[in-house]
Amino acid sequence: METLRNGGCCGGGELSMSNPSPVPHVHAPGALAEALAMVQQWLEQSVAAGLAFQHGETVDVGWLPFQVSFDSRGLRVSGPRIGSPMTFVDDCSMALNLLAAQQYLLDSFGAESGPCHAFHTALVVNDLLECPTWYIDRLEPTVEGHSGWYFGGLESQLDPQEDHNVGVMTLWDLFSYRPYIGPFLQLPVGWQVSFEERPLVSFEYEPVAPYPKSFYTQQYGVS
Repeated sequence: METLRNGGCCGGGELSMSNPSPVPHVHAPGALAEALAMVQQWLEQSVAAGLAFQHGETVDVGWLPFQVSFDSRGLRVSGPRIGSPMTFVDDCSMALNLLAAQQYLLDSFGAESGPCHAFHTALVVNDLLECPTWYIDRLEPTVEGHSGWYFGGLESQLDPQEDHNVGVMTLWDLFSYRPYIGPFLQLPVGWQVSFEERPLVSFEYEPVAPYPKSFYTQQYGVS
């Protein structure tokens, strides 16, 4: 599992009072068992390898950041809650289920992950939030911190070829506005999704059929 440790130590010395290297607890009563086990296993393996998690630091797991904190209950991991700006809550269920859904969606089409992060930006047509029907197109990112995703609206009246008709938003803000896009955001360059009555997934603008009995067919049915 790819991770990136950010932030830093805020009062990390407190941890030595009980255990210099405790395994952070993950509270996720509504998470899929596989998703919870994946993160717990990574935490346990990291501590066994000598990694000491610090109070106040942020750890990126896949598409999402998680926050480590220490209180009277011990060392814990908090997950992001849907909403902008991002805030962290004790219950990590939503976050873990989203990470699992992203992987299962890739498996549904036999696609490799195109890693990006919730805080990466996307190009968006300026009237996107006024459009009922969104579509997304994964292009090669041209600048650091950009995901490569373009978000358009089928009902948009603006020409995205004109620079003044296009802006940027973070993927997290876009996901918070319409959470149903979340499972699709790790599709790699060359893939497109149109969020009509059911999501239509394409590669190089040609529709791609999901595998039978896959996550996609279970969630969205078959055409």
